[in-house]
Amino acid sequence: MSLLVGEPILGLEQIQRAMLAQLARTVNPALEQIQAWMGPSDEQIAAALGQEYEPTLLEPILPQNFVEGHRPSLIDAPITNYPNLAVWAVRASATPESEVFDQLSVNSILVYIEVMVKSIASEEEVNRRLQRTVEAINIAAMSDTTLGGVVTGFDGDPLVELADLFTRKERTAYGPEWFWQGARLEYAVRKEAVIPSSSAGSFFRTAQFDIDQA
Repeated sequence: MSLLVGEPILGLEQIQRAMLAQLARTVNPALEQIQAWMGPSDEQIAAALGQEYEPTLLEPILPQNFVEGHRPSLIDAPITNYPNLAVWAVRASATPESEVFDQLSVNSILVYIEVMVKSIASEEEVNRRLQRTVEAINIAAMSDTTLGGVVTGFDGDPLVELADLFTRKERTAYGPEWFWQGARLEYAVRKEAVIPSSSAGSFFRTAQFDIDQA
C-alpha cells in the first residue's frame, strides 16, 4: 500500500476512493449489526404504542451501487440502484499548520457521503431504514480514521443531515409507488503533503496509489 500522507498532492480523488473502498468493505456488516441492535427497541416502541411488532429489515448496498462523485442522476435511477451510496471529496482548505512549517502543507479535506434508501411499505419504514443506514455508515467510516494510511485522521465528528422523504413511482411515471429518502454525512479529514524542492526530481515518493489495506 502506498501512503499519500507524504505525497505533494491534495489527494482529493485518492481520498474519495479510499473512503469508498473502506465503506464497500464495512458498511453491510455494520448494517447487520445495527439491525440486530435495534430489534429490541422496535419491540419496545411497538408495545408502547399498542401496535403489532414488525421487524425493520435493512437492505444491503450492492457492490455496483457504491459510486464515486456527485450523482444527482441517482434520484431518477431504476429501483435496482437503491439503496445506494456515493462518496464525493468536495473541498480542500489549508489549516493553520500550513503556515508554521516551511516544507509541509496540511489540508482539511471535506468529504461527503450521500446515501439513498427506499421502502414500498411505509413512511415509517423508510425513515427507520435511513436512520439506521446512516448509523452503519458512520460506524464503517470511523472504523479506520486513516483510511488505510491515506490521511492522518479525521477532524472531529461528522455533520449529518437527513433530507425530506418523497414518493416516486417505480419507473418514475408508472408502476407501484415507493417511499424514498436520502441523507448526507460530511467528514473533514487531514492530509499532509511534503512540499518538494525545485531540484527534487520526481515529485512522488512512489508511483503506486493502492487503496487496498495491507
